[in-house]
Amino acid sequence: MEATCNSETPLRACVFDEETKQLRMPKTYRSTGESLNHTVSNLSVDAVAFVPSVLQHQQQSRIQNNYSQKMPHQEQQQTYGSSGHYSHSQLQHQQQQHHPTVIHCLNQNPGQFDAIATRFLTIFEGMENNTFVLSNAMEDIFNESIKNPNFRYMGAKLYNLLHMLNPRKDSLFHTLLKCKLDFHQNEVKEYIKTNQQNKVRETALFLAELYMQLRGEEFRIHLIAENIVYSLKQLLSKENADNVRCICLTLKLAGYDLTADCPDDMKEIIVELNAINNRSPGKYPLAANVISLEKNNWGRKISGSESPIEGNKLMEPPRSSDDPVFYGPDGSVITDEECEFLTTSANGIPGSIDNDEIDNDSDVDLDPEMDEETEHAYKEFIRQSANS
Repeated sequence: MEATCNSETPLRACVFDEETKQLRMPKTYRSTGESLNHTVSNLSVDAVAFVPSVLQHQQQSRIQNNYSQKMPHQEQQQTYGSSGHYSHSQLQHQQQQHHPTVIHCLNQNPGQFDAIATRFLTIFEGMENNTFVLSNAMEDIFNESIKNPNFRYMGAKLYNLLHMLNPRKDSLFHTLLKCKLDFHQNEVKEYIKTNQQNKVRETALFLAELYMQLRGEEFRIHLIAENIVYSLKQLLSKENADNVRCICLTLKLAGYDLTADCPDDMKEIIVELNAINNRSPGKYPLAANVISLEKNNWGRKISGSESPIEGNKLMEPPRSSDDPVFYGPDGSVITDEECEFLTTSANGIPGSIDNDEIDNDSDVDLDPEMDEETEHAYKEFIRQSANS
């Protein structure tokens, strides 16, 4: 069987010269003589296809995506509104579902706060005056910050982001925050009565974080400070290790600012804390640390308070020479007179010998029994000791 082909003819256009021969039977059927017509498959076209469990979710997602793509245009308009955008109620619902997602992501990946916060702000664009959206967000963040201590700092930062949407004092954020704090102050009384002091402690620590996040140079939210000191006073009335620890941690974080905003209340708290420390010295180490910190202006230097030495210290004139600069034990530069005095005094010390004077036998006490080689080695030792 030969095919008529040349370099100019495509392979698929090759034509066979001879008639196509019949294919030979398989060897098995040639030997047995069994007809191919009697062989029937047991497979069924209606059999259930096997899908691994790992792929079932992916398959379901593809089906849903295909369904949404094939959705009629009228149904899409009904879902998104006639203008092709989300309706106001649907945006509210979407944002309400967004809060738990943000909280979960931050709990799992706290290092991704900046990236998550950017998307968090995007969802609230244009909603800073929407009471439903803002109140739900603030409530979710507040509750999670009390329930989860690791979320406390991030919750305060999220509050600050919501505050920055409209930082004015008459904004909706400030109004809702005031309502929340007023309600919380009534809750504190019930928590103390019902022995739920843990909620008071966690709320006080979160409010301290929030207080530090929202404070600014131009304004302070005094209502937060008032709620903090009120909670601390209630905890002081129930003295125990956890309450004292919470008070101390709160004061270490915000004691300086609280003293500026609520000086009278802070004096009462420090007096009571000092009394507790005196009644049980060593029992609450943090209490002693906080008392010491408060006496030192919370670790901050008082402006304008200079020591007498610093106040009388004259400004050093600029040095025009390349001579080495020497400093005294107090850190101040040694003057030329002091340097000359020290040099003169050092000459009277037996161990202070210049290299030029080492070669002079009269300036070095040599043992008369030393030989020449020993004397030379001893002088070399003195020279090296003076240089080191």
